[in-house]
Amino acid sequence: MSIKIKKINMLKKIFNLILSPIYRLIVYQLKIDYFTDDLIRLGKRNDGGYVVMKSSLDKYSNLISFGLAGDVSFEKDFQLHSDCNCSCFDPSINELPEIVKSTTFFKLGIDSSNHGEYINLDKVLELSKISNDRKLFLKMDIEGYEWNVLNDQKCFDVLKKFDQVVFELHIKYLLGKSKYLLPIELVRRLFILKKLRKHFYFYNVHANNVCGYINFRTFIFPQVVEISMINRNCHYDKLDNINQPNDPKLGDIQKFIKNQ
Repeated sequence: MSIKIKKINMLKKIFNLILSPIYRLIVYQLKIDYFTDDLIRLGKRNDGGYVVMKSSLDKYSNLISFGLAGDVSFEKDFQLHSDCNCSCFDPSINELPEIVKSTTFFKLGIDSSNHGEYINLDKVLELSKISNDRKLFLKMDIEGYEWNVLNDQKCFDVLKKFDQVVFELHIKYLLGKSKYLLPIELVRRLFILKKLRKHFYFYNVHANNVCGYINFRTFIFPQVVEISMINRNCHYDKLDNINQPNDPKLGDIQKFIKNQ
């Protein structure tokens, strides 16, 4: 290993040690607070699946899904348990990789405002022809852009209409911003997590082990996590080993706080 690489690694280690208090605060916000064994994993094995509450699936009238690329395995499995309508959004593809029943595809992405190929959550509900009295399920995997949505109060108010939400949360992705802004972004994301917890119960949290993590003495800080949550207004009651590693060649990560 060259001296330059050693210096870079040392600087990264020092930087992470400085940020470790905020990392720890974020990890404590990732705890599960709604324990249930009424769970099923939908989607293909390893990367691409999400854990959801099983018994409630047939109650949903609409599934909204953001971020598909070449994988609609979650949407197909969801439709096996539900007769709902499905609206899929992804600006990076021209059509779905395969047919999914009762599904409409939009070559559009989600953002905090309407611009170009991107629309906000209000427009999503309008295009999907969804009224306020519908039972709604949301899946979102949009590679870090979820922070734009979660940070916008109007979008967040629409998000609160959904009964269940599963998404991949890219905690350290800066999307082109300077790495020196990371401390500010982490604090902002900590407050977003706290706001989420006011309106939703977290019932499953699982690290994407492909995307890296930082191993501290008393806790693990995952850079990307999959979160399943249910609206606190819903009334549906222990987690089992239902998750799968995104890469089966790597060790799985689900427990972030050590010695507990």
